Amino acid sequence: MAHGILHWLEEEWHFGGGPGIRPLTYFPMELVMAWIDEDTDTRAPAITRTAPKTLDKDNDGWITRELLHRYGHMESVKSALFGNFYSDGWSGPASEHYRKKRDQARSWLNGEKSPHVIEWLEEYIDRLNTQIESEEIREEREL
Repeated sequence: MAHGILHWLEEEWHFGGGPGIRPLTYFPMELVMAWIDEDTDTRAPAITRTAPKTLDKDNDGWITRELLHRYGHMESVKSALFGNFYSDGWSGPASEHYRKKRDQARSWLNGEKSPHVIEWLEEYIDRLNTQIESEEIREEREL
């Protein structure tokens, strides 16, 4: 049953488009955080998998930022968020897709003060750089 609820909470997926419905955003976050704190080891990574795939302060990214700020010291939370952010689709060159994601992640670093958010973003950017290099090599070979 928990799997079904977590799946329902995930952001609605739109191939190559903008964000869909984000059910988690309709819950009072102070209640969500209190619920997580009752069983942090299990609940923090589970909810992080359903967090909005953004850290944009002007959108629902504040939720994802708060989860990282509070629980970003946990490897399971960081790993869950990487998996969340990498689960998407696109059309066109993969290197361009990852480059856009990297540029967006760099913009999220501006003015960030939380050490856990900064650490996660820097690792995400490093991973994206590696992915971009790998995809550029693959794309060159395919030509």
